[in-house]
Amino acid sequence: MSRAKVRPEDEPEGLPSLLAEVDDRDLEDIVQSAARDLGAPIALVSLVLDHVQFFKAHVGLPADLEAARGTAREASFCQFVTSSGEAFTVEDTLKDDRVPKQLVDAYGLRAYLGFPVVVEGTVVGSLCVLDTKPRTFDETQRHALEHLSRVATQRLQELVDARRRGPGSIVDLAAAPAAAALVRSLQPVARRAGSMLAALRAVAAHVRLSRHVMDGGATPESTLATTLRSAEHALEEIEDGLFNLQADATDAEESARALRDVLDDRDAPRLETVVVAAQDLARTATEAVGGVLLPNFPDRQRIAAPMGLTIALLATGMTSLGASLLQAGEKGGIRVTLAPGAGNVVVSLQASVDDALLANLGERLASCAAGEASISIDRGAREIRYSFASIVEDPPR
Repeated sequence: MSRAKVRPEDEPEGLPSLLAEVDDRDLEDIVQSAARDLGAPIALVSLVLDHVQFFKAHVGLPADLEAARGTAREASFCQFVTSSGEAFTVEDTLKDDRVPKQLVDAYGLRAYLGFPVVVEGTVVGSLCVLDTKPRTFDETQRHALEHLSRVATQRLQELVDARRRGPGSIVDLAAAPAAAALVRSLQPVARRAGSMLAALRAVAAHVRLSRHVMDGGATPESTLATTLRSAEHALEEIEDGLFNLQADATDAEESARALRDVLDDRDAPRLETVVVAAQDLARTATEAVGGVLLPNFPDRQRIAAPMGLTIALLATGMTSLGASLLQAGEKGGIRVTLAPGAGNVVVSLQASVDDALLANLGERLASCAAGEASISIDRGAREIRYSFASIVEDPPR
């Protein structure tokens, strides 16, 4: 089962943008729902940092903790969620030696349930509930909190993306993964070239020694056999290196093409071009969950909308669905379906994601497309639907 990475030594790039002491209505609604659904007096979205845990959203805290908006990391229960990347449950703090007792003694906390929240693929904290009496949490309650943790994850990622995007556009946001993928695909090239050059030296040594023998020179047979074995191994290394270089070059070409396309302002791009470019942009976010599965494309179908915006909207949808699938441990991928109509074509992204997440994503994408009359976006059952005004090329004569 795929799941998000536990917190690395270096924090995710987007985490600092979440540390402003500004209340977020969506996150506040999530903690209110968590407290209500689980019948708990306290609920938190907690971000666990190197030395402290910061309460990004909270309900029911004692006045001093509400004012402080955090505690020392070593006193927290949420540290166990980030260190394991999994849910953490305490039914009675007085009988559980795993948990620190500072908050237990000071505030009478007796029970805890927390699920991971994720930013950029890494567990950064927890959505949790706490109670002042010992208790168990049944499966219905656990499922409810797990679902809300996914909603919180999506909202945290939206806040990071919005801060990074600033006054720019969704096109800028969608271009970033392609640029990063291009850098990653080019990084191994110098290393592979260096390894192949070193291997080539072994081949050259055997060639020179063989020439020496052919010219009448003397050398022990064992020496010739040794250089031959080294040359054979070196040729295998060179062959592998060339194969990997070819793969790196292909990845770099695809990333560069996607980056070029998402920054292109042309109207009426081919349908296949924009969907494939979006798939390339979203590859990093979707490959661990089964990738993006493409359909057969109709001939001569074009989108009557700006190329860059169309690709950016599709890529953002794929990336967000990929993050949600990873959080849920799903590996069924994202399926793209097409429904050409009279003057439009509907492109659907289908994935095993719950309705609340789809509703949130659909609203966000629709707001990004607002003002572009050739594009409309809504959601269906386990799918996001993009309706693009379209034209069909006349067949070649």
